[in-house]
Amino acid sequence: MDGHEYESLVSSLVTTLVQNTPLRGHEIGTGRQNRIAGASGYRHQIDLTLRHQHSLFLVETKHWTRSVGVGAILVLASRVEDIRKQLPSTAVQASIVSTKHATRGAKPLAAHFEIKIDVVSSIKEYALQFADQLFIGMHERATATDISDAEVVRAVRG
Repeated sequence: MDGHEYESLVSSLVTTLVQNTPLRGHEIGTGRQNRIAGASGYRHQIDLTLRHQHSLFLVETKHWTRSVGVGAILVLASRVEDIRKQLPSTAVQASIVSTKHATRGAKPLAAHFEIKIDVVSSIKEYALQFADQLFIGMHERATATDISDAEVVRAVRG
C-alpha cells in the first residue's frame, strides 16, 4: 500500500464511521483539491476534512514506516494556527492518522497543540477520534492447535 492508497483507506473508513453518528451531517473533503485558506492567504492542502457549521476537523494521513515525529506535529500546528486565524468563529481541531505511533518527543508537543494522533493499521485495526466520538476497530485472530502424545507400551504377560 502506498501513501495515496492509505489516504483512500482512511477516507473510506471515516466516511463509513460517521454515517451512523452525530457527525453524520459533516461534509467530508479529500484529495489534492481539498484546500483550506489560511489568514496568510496560503491554501493548505489537507488530506481529509470534516466540516459542519462552526466546526472543522483537519486530518493528515501518514503511511510511514517510522513513528510520527516532532516535524509533522509542528507543520500541522502551523497550518491549524493559520486556518484558525482565517476562521475565528470555527472550532478547528486536527489529528494525524498514521500507521505508527508518535515518538516520545512528539507526544507532549501534540498534546500542547491539541493535535490528536490516531493509528490506523488496516481497515480492521484502528482507533480514531473526532469531537466526542471515538471509533475503535480490532480484529482478533485465534489459532487453535491440538497436540497429542503417543506412547507405545508393551504388555508384560506373565
